Amino acid sequence: MRGSYQTGAGLPSPLLIGGAALLIGASLFGGAERGYVLPGAGPEAVALESVDRMLAPTPPLQEALPREARTPIDLGGGHAATPSHLFVVDGVVLSRHPYRHGREAAVSPLDLVLGWGPMSNPAVLSHVAVSQAGRFGHVRAGPDAPVDLRALGESWTNVHLVPADAGVARALEGIVEGQLVRLAGALVDVSGPDGFGWRTSTTRSDRGNGACEILLVKEVTVLR
Repeated sequence: MRGSYQTGAGLPSPLLIGGAALLIGASLFGGAERGYVLPGAGPEAVALESVDRMLAPTPPLQEALPREARTPIDLGGGHAATPSHLFVVDGVVLSRHPYRHGREAAVSPLDLVLGWGPMSNPAVLSHVAVSQAGRFGHVRAGPDAPVDLRALGESWTNVHLVPADAGVARALEGIVEGQLVRLAGALVDVSGPDGFGWRTSTTRSDRGNGACEILLVKEVTVLR
């Protein structure tokens, strides 16, 4: 299945830098002949294979916005989102979790765990379990898994999704686990009444509280 939804309002289009994502990804991964090594996994390890075995071989593309573009965007209900970086991610939907309660749910009703690189390789994914709770994502390896989770830590993330409009919200609601999707928009910090504040992560290497990206989604494309 292929499908897409995009809105032209607000931020500069992240597709202006989308083409660079492919070039950056090809440079980082070194082409289809290059493989990956799982440190500490032993001689029986499942190789992370070459790029042609990955459904989403390129890491997310992130580009800092100039200060003049970092103006708050009204989300309604007294909430505002201040963008800091354009963000485009191609990823396999490893888990999805809707949220209906809590301050955050008023602006972000859905989290997705997305995987790219080795975490989009079926040979690796068959050995891991992904779950979500309390707005965190969790990845666990089975007892006989020939993979080292430390080698996979920067190849997946739990993203808090803030739809830019009703059309984007409907597109996000239609996403199911196992799909390959492209999400484009901006990483944002959210503020609200009574001093409410919610800050986005801007790196893939952090873990724990505050390590999730908050993505104001302007475009949704189902690639597969």
